[in-house]
Amino acid sequence: MSDILMAYGYSTIVSSTRLGNEIIGLIQECLTNDNEQLQAIAVVGISKLMLSKMLRDKYVLKELVSLYFDNDTASNLVLRQCLSYFLPVFCHSSFENQTLMQEIFLPTLIELLKKYKNVDKNDNAVPPLQIAQQLVDWTDPFKVVKLEQTEETIDYGSHAELAISVIKELFSETDKNIRKLLCQILNKFRIDESAGVVRFKKLTFLVGNLKSKRPLMDSVARNALNKFENALLSYFDDAPDALDDNELEQLKEIVEFVEHLEELPSRALRSRASIL
Repeated sequence: MSDILMAYGYSTIVSSTRLGNEIIGLIQECLTNDNEQLQAIAVVGISKLMLSKMLRDKYVLKELVSLYFDNDTASNLVLRQCLSYFLPVFCHSSFENQTLMQEIFLPTLIELLKKYKNVDKNDNAVPPLQIAQQLVDWTDPFKVVKLEQTEETIDYGSHAELAISVIKELFSETDKNIRKLLCQILNKFRIDESAGVVRFKKLTFLVGNLKSKRPLMDSVARNALNKFENALLSYFDDAPDALDDNELEQLKEIVEFVEHLEELPSRALRSRASIL
């Protein structure tokens, strides 16, 4: 099927058949099939489609990432070899591709961390920190190869956006091990002046409120968060200036996020965290 889609174009096939809307569903079913050979063939075909930009679907990409780290696919060498090539090439060959990985970064990481809790540690499962570091690497905008023939604009401050999403997750996450790892990976992001002053102020605002409203009990997590905060503050000569009206408008969503959490009772926060 993937060869047909490659030959005639994914959009052409989808638009010319009444079953076009079911193609993605069929692809995803093949990815989760118990037959290792069929699963590997599906992964190879989908990888070709995504590298050629004929297929762009964040749910399919999320499934590929999950398969790569899934302990059950360790014996499927064709699948693992394909994904070990595809994932870094896909993410580092185009910032457009990388933004898709950035979209699934946090939900995929949380899902994999929760799955790891139920895995037998003697089965050579990939450690959580290694999973997180790999995802950080795939989303690193500084590793995107910028080709002269393309006019693609790369947002070199995009890791700051991921850091913002991670800190927001820390407000509601209750699992101490997940909280600790989320704090640790904050220091793995590549954040410099290209992130821009507004992003830096968003981060400092969130970190300050996290420390005062949802303090961390684990010393490793606290130290990691303090290290991250110190790195943020080093961007400013002394302390960040007060927000002007324009910056306040840009930070409106972040301020409302924190204010909304203050209105929620702790029981509601725990329930919300269990759903995420």
